[in-house]
Amino acid sequence: MMKKCLLSAAFVLGIHSTTSFAQAIVVSAPPEDETLTQAFLDADTLFAARDQSPDHGLANTLAAKAAYQKIIDDGAAGADLPRAVERLARTYYFQGEVLIGKTTDAEKKERKAIFRECWEKAITPLSVDNLGTESPIYFYFRASCMAREAEVSSVLERLLALPKLLATFKDATEAFAPVKLADGTLQLNPNSFFEGGGIARVQAAVKGNPEAKGLPGGLFNPEVALSLVDGSIASKGDIVKVEQVPGAVPVALVDTDDSVSGYTLGKFYCENYYRKAITLSVIDGKRADAIALAQTTVDTFTQYLTLDADGNLTEKHITEDIRAETQHCVEEVSKFKATQEALLAAATH
Repeated sequence: MMKKCLLSAAFVLGIHSTTSFAQAIVVSAPPEDETLTQAFLDADTLFAARDQSPDHGLANTLAAKAAYQKIIDDGAAGADLPRAVERLARTYYFQGEVLIGKTTDAEKKERKAIFRECWEKAITPLSVDNLGTESPIYFYFRASCMAREAEVSSVLERLLALPKLLATFKDATEAFAPVKLADGTLQLNPNSFFEGGGIARVQAAVKGNPEAKGLPGGLFNPEVALSLVDGSIASKGDIVKVEQVPGAVPVALVDTDDSVSGYTLGKFYCENYYRKAITLSVIDGKRADAIALAQTTVDTFTQYLTLDADGNLTEKHITEDIRAETQHCVEEVSKFKATQEALLAAATH
């Protein structure tokens, strides 16, 4: 059995860190190419500190980004390539979504550039043309970074970018289509569950966006968006019964913490519940439900992020890949809840 590499993070690299993080242990799985062991160890250590230091982790995030990029540029292959590209994409996502605002023109411009570079350059080693097969990492981060860029783009820019985003959804849906079995059940493609049903979650964000009301083809459809995000929450890779809901993702029947897909279950992604709450808030008469879900989400994931006596997260399914992002999500859901409560109060007076 391959040994895991353990490294006391702050002391080896001299990274910017807090006192609590300096005592943490970074677990870096051994790469396929043993010559990349130290490179991944260094990069993973920096990545684990992406939300640490007085600058909120910007220096560590940029350093992690550069470290993963170097691994790729130096010719990472086999399983090491998608591993490096995935972590590289996560540094782009964290920098753009968590470390940069979207209020001022300067923030929007910077945010836009980061997310464009994410989908246009960072993930290209995993495109079908380059990799020779469909990668869930590629499709998810392409769609997600495109959607994040659109948030800070002009109306015209969004219209011009929309066909490319919709084409990404179509390609992903076709690549990871379920197979209907003889007994009428569907064998879902495990790759569709990457990032907690991430592709469906991004689709839900588009379908549930009120700004899409005037676009052709019935793009705005919050009911379908709700079905999509419910599928993300339930994602695990099980065999499920076919439920004919237009545009919906079939929901798994068995509630278990075991994922046959090998990916973290959808119910451990704060982003799934946040997206569902946002979707509920745009459906007539559902604002109170959105507020209730937001409160439950904050309570649940705050508990998940609590440290035990050994300094480990209470919920083991919140991996390092999503730990800092989950913390950010909880903060965003709290803000969302306050806003929705104010809107509900104003509507009832």
